[in-house]
Amino acid sequence: KLSVDFKSDFPEKDILIHVPKRQFLPNNPLFFQSTFDKCNKIFLLSRGITIILANEINLKNQLSTKLASIYGRKVLLEEIPVIQNNNLMICAGFDWWINNLHLIKVPDQIVIPLLPLPDMSEPVNQITASFSKKLSRDWFRDLMIPDTFEKLEKSVAPLRINSGKLFFLDGRVNYRKWGRDIIEIIHPSKYIHQLIPFE
Repeated sequence: KLSVDFKSDFPEKDILIHVPKRQFLPNNPLFFQSTFDKCNKIFLLSRGITIILANEINLKNQLSTKLASIYGRKVLLEEIPVIQNNNLMICAGFDWWINNLHLIKVPDQIVIPLLPLPDMSEPVNQITASFSKKLSRDWFRDLMIPDTFEKLEKSVAPLRINSGKLFFLDGRVNYRKWGRDIIEIIHPSKYIHQLIPFE
């Protein structure tokens, strides 16, 4: 079983985790609309800053565009807000968020529509996977999972300051053993079975 320690310099509070029971897998034609609907509802329930993290460029851009058509300037795409006291939503890739989170007020919640699995179109990942296969190793767990855990560790760390909420909208969290492992390593945490009420 994989284990990742989340370390910080502040007293850690429980992250409140919610995973919809019937969330679609990413290859389902209904995935985008379902994800948008949930992001919209989550934002309506928010009192502070909401971060939506997705490395898939089309998904990130489509979500930010459609949400901005409703909420206007309250929705930002990889942009540091000038005023951070208002109800805001920032759509970003994981690397952008990790590099800039220290410049942004601690978010009320983080939404993850897609897990940050390594991009297998990258040559370095293809070579690593091929080499691992030749050695009869489990290339998925050797390559994909550790990198995903590391990205998540850094991305969700701010939520431990204020016991923030973490939403996984990727159906693989429910339907894959390795997806369920992700929830188990996020600690301290508390699993919330309903979207509302959180309080």
